Amino acid sequence: MHFRFTTTIRPVFMAIALLLSGAASYGQSTPVTVAVGPVNPMPAGAIQISRLMDVPWSNLPPGSVVLVGPGNQPGPITITSQGTAAQPITVRAALATQPPIIGSAIDFQGAAYVKLKNMVVDGSPWASVVVRRGSHHLTIDHNTLRNSDQGLSISDGAGTGHQITNNLIEGHRTGGIGIGLVNASPTDRTRIAGNLIRNNGHHGIELNASNYLVEYNTTTGNGMAIGGTSGIHIYAKDAAENSGDDNIIRFNFSYANHDRIAYDGNGIQIDQWCDRNVVENNVVWGNDGAGIIVFDASDNRVVGNTAIGNMRDPKRGLWGAGELIVSTFSPAVDRTRNNLIANNVLVSTRADVPALFVDAATNDNPNTIGPNFMSNRQGGWLLQRGTGMTRVAAELDALAGTTGNLGTAVSFMDEANPLGHGMRLQHTPPGLGVRLPGMHRDMMGGAPLKGYSLFGAYYTAPGL
Repeated sequence: MHFRFTTTIRPVFMAIALLLSGAASYGQSTPVTVAVGPVNPMPAGAIQISRLMDVPWSNLPPGSVVLVGPGNQPGPITITSQGTAAQPITVRAALATQPPIIGSAIDFQGAAYVKLKNMVVDGSPWASVVVRRGSHHLTIDHNTLRNSDQGLSISDGAGTGHQITNNLIEGHRTGGIGIGLVNASPTDRTRIAGNLIRNNGHHGIELNASNYLVEYNTTTGNGMAIGGTSGIHIYAKDAAENSGDDNIIRFNFSYANHDRIAYDGNGIQIDQWCDRNVVENNVVWGNDGAGIIVFDASDNRVVGNTAIGNMRDPKRGLWGAGELIVSTFSPAVDRTRNNLIANNVLVSTRADVPALFVDAATNDNPNTIGPNFMSNRQGGWLLQRGTGMTRVAAELDALAGTTGNLGTAVSFMDEANPLGHGMRLQHTPPGLGVRLPGMHRDMMGGAPLKGYSLFGAYYTAPGL
């Protein structure tokens, strides 16, 4: 181990020795402050260490703080610390404006109640941050994860209750955030919120897992390295795998995601064998594929989303095209059923792309399609359901099998500024949508008040 002593050697050395041994002078419940590298000002009584990888992680008492000064730090850094809910252990940059740069993975193994804040991981041959082997209740907040094999990985027997918040996750060879066969607790979900996830080679967020809450994220520019990707992707390998169920995807922006190789590039996808997920109040636009697709999945709720100008891939065939797609792989699988598709605003900007597409194999399954607010700015199809297609607003209810569907022109408050909530409807629609059990506030926190239109990611007051 490498230590830097700025006072007399003996007291600091003894402090480290006592910490490592858990001696009574500190006690297991007495927090300590560890300063790594050039920390200025130096906290009184801080234990000083040169390298982050030399911190005695397993011996840090709950409530301890590790301050990391600016500069480069080698790795990987394996963190095994055990804080508590009342006294988490915090690992953070000493100065948020001068974060340290870690050149390899930060690897949490068996850790609990640890907060990682204001760090930069750049160029790791593995994921920038790895959460595994029973680690639970970690907070990964306001970090920059970039140019590594993957952004953040939760896998290999990790636990639940994590907070993955407000991070910049960009430029990774594979995915931005990947959850691999680690189901969260339905009463203590892992939350992925407020992150900017951009320009990664695979999915922006891949949920091969259940019971996650994904909200207020922005995913963009992902998917150029391989085919079959989406901005947010809910996935299960097969029917036997216990994964991809009961997730909540809400209040996200997902735009300009790519697939120039295969048949995806969607804003949000609920993939095969993924059931009982909620996709609500998201805004999706300008993706190579669909804004939202439900594919061989059952009992999902896709409600109150706004999709415009998707299906951008110029090389993509038009089979199954739509701002929102409800479809199956083949009649032999045919498990897209009992889904609720309602209150969505769907605006196609291509005459040959319907606002809403339900394929022939799915068409006779028990799904609720509508009411939705559909528009096609090129005068093309509003709804295709099986072999039935219409451009006429008055025909929508009969074809959808529900009442209250709309097919008029759609205008937004500030269409050029979606990230600034410009995709609010400029005028109150001629219909209100359907009031559903469990409706929450919209993307800007507006309540579903009586008389408001409930179409889209933002509720609209009467009289506009």
